[in-house]
Amino acid sequence: PAEVGRRLGAAGLALWERATGAGRRPLDLVRLPVDFAAGWTYEPPVESLEPLLFRLQRHAECLAAELRAAGLVAAALTLTLTLEDATAHARDYPLAEAGTEPDIWLKVMLSHLEGLHLPARLAAAHLRAQAVRPQSRQDGLFDSGLRDPLAFGENLSRLTALLGADRVGTPVPVDTWQPDRFILEPPARVVPAATPPPVHAPLGGVLRRFRPPRPVEVEWTRGRPVHVHGAVAGPVMDHRGPWRVSGGWWGPETWAVETWHVALATGVFQLARGTDGWVIEGEID
Repeated sequence: PAEVGRRLGAAGLALWERATGAGRRPLDLVRLPVDFAAGWTYEPPVESLEPLLFRLQRHAECLAAELRAAGLVAAALTLTLTLEDATAHARDYPLAEAGTEPDIWLKVMLSHLEGLHLPARLAAAHLRAQAVRPQSRQDGLFDSGLRDPLAFGENLSRLTALLGADRVGTPVPVDTWQPDRFILEPPARVVPAATPPPVHAPLGGVLRRFRPPRPVEVEWTRGRPVHVHGAVAGPVMDHRGPWRVSGGWWGPETWAVETWHVALATGVFQLARGTDGWVIEGEID
């Protein structure tokens, strides 16, 4: 082999090892992706919830057993219902805590299925589990987790079924200057420790918003408010403002808001004018 290496280099040595059977080439094993899903059909199509729950429980138990055998857990479920008219209704069910408990899965899906009204009979169904590896993390010293994540997830699913997915969650401010804009995100599983108070106290009062804002009418004299009529009424004894902000001119949703702080006999309020006219947004303490 030394002579072969001098004449032909590394490529020659590799050929010599293959010819003599001295080289080893370990196999590079590739695991095929596994889809943890189950599907079934109904012949004839069904109209009630009981046949669906019966088959759903059996297939959920099978999927849970397959996940446990693979050392995985389910983080979310997807249920697709195919109707007799070839249309489909799909719904994702995120789990409060990833696991392999089919009873918990059924409770999460049942809160949605009990209030579901389909336009046609059910012809087929498909259940899929989003498989992830079990999380192993150490809890923080000052973090407080949920006492019962499963019960919390079940109650959250019921609220979502009653109110809608866009009305349940934790409010998070939107990156915009438009006042009182926020979105709802799923609640965190672990509540972080409270942030310490700032070194310097914030200036000004605290705005306690009215939900919804209270519509009013405003009298003006020489460009300033002098009297407010409506749910909050009275002469304006003092005022600050206006503060004007606007945005969205680059898109279809253009907005502009003019804000005043007015002092009435009953307190200090925030007065704002938008597309719907004048409203009292809240009281300043």
